[in-house]
Amino acid sequence: MNISQYREQISAVIASPKIDQYLVGITANLDQRRKAYIGEKFPILLVLEINLDKAAAINLERNLFKGLVEKKRSRFYSKYHREKRDSPYRNSTGGQSGEAYCVYLAAFGP
Repeated sequence: MNISQYREQISAVIASPKIDQYLVGITANLDQRRKAYIGEKFPILLVLEINLDKAAAINLERNLFKGLVEKKRSRFYSKYHREKRDSPYRNSTGGQSGEAYCVYLAAFGP
């Protein structure tokens, strides 16, 4: 998929009035990440891409983040996680390492 196709998927999720904030991330352990987010009240976890090597996952996450927060008047920006949207991109694998990574969207409501 190209970036615009990912943005279409993200747009469909965040268009819901039930979604207050979201973020894009990467992990090598999706089950562990899902459990951590559910504990933090992120009930929606949408997998955007799977089976990427670490460099490809970081590249996709970085490109998505930069594109989602660049226009401050957009819904992409206004709903992006308030503690992260104005910070520079910082890659993190959530403390996990592995051979295959996935890029995901986590979202929560008001």
